[in-house]
Amino acid sequence: MVILEADHPDIEDFIDWKVKEEQKVAALVTGSKIIKKALKAIMDACVNCGGPGVDFFDPATNPALKKQIRLARRVYVPDAVITRVIQLARQGQTAINFAEFTTDWDSDAYLTVSGQNSNNTIRVTDEFLRAVEADGDWF
Repeated sequence: MVILEADHPDIEDFIDWKVKEEQKVAALVTGSKIIKKALKAIMDACVNCGGPGVDFFDPATNPALKKQIRLARRVYVPDAVITRVIQLARQGQTAINFAEFTTDWDSDAYLTVSGQNSNNTIRVTDEFLRAVEADGDWF
């Protein structure tokens, strides 16, 4: 449990911290799904090409591969990852295994984001609560 006093100078950052951690998980989950889909399409374009052997892996001679590379780049799949999938296809691999994260509370996505495993609490004083009840200022 993480507890912070209501009058701590970093209280606003503390409150926002959990929201930012949720955004990290959302980005990780979404990104893994997008990348997995793009890499599968690239692998399929290499494997299902009807041209001669080397042409399978060259976007200049495999229009399906060229299209899938362009689509992958459009959704920010790193070039190094795209290249690696093409290399794997060239080596005879016909399917791609890319980790896809989920929003399950016990998933790797949540386990890798530091703030998600804490119970964040703000300690408030009686004076603060009385000010809230009176709709007054608290300092």
